[in-house]
Amino acid sequence: MVNEQKPGATAVETFRHYTEAFEALDPRAVAQHFHLPALLITRERVVALNSGAAVEEAYGRVMAGLPALGFAKAEFPSLVERRLSDALSVVTGLSIWEDASGAELHP
Repeated sequence: MVNEQKPGATAVETFRHYTEAFEALDPRAVAQHFHLPALLITRERVVALNSGAAVEEAYGRVMAGLPALGFAKAEFPSLVERRLSDALSVVTGLSIWEDASGAELHP
């Protein structure tokens, strides 16, 4: 289920691959970047994701309305990687969704 981090790649680089899957509005591709179980934390709620199907369902709901809003990309102006061990990192940051003109979307 999980795309393993390539040797020598940082967690932030790996996160960027997840971002590309999100920008393609492909829930199945997004699910490939999750270590399960996982949590999806949004402004409205926290969702426990226990399976790839749960990831696809949650992201499918989020992505369903984005084309109508003109979604073009997700910017992460400041990603922070915190290494927990040699093989484990946490990446945190704030996503800003933009349309093709670069205007921020506020769904």
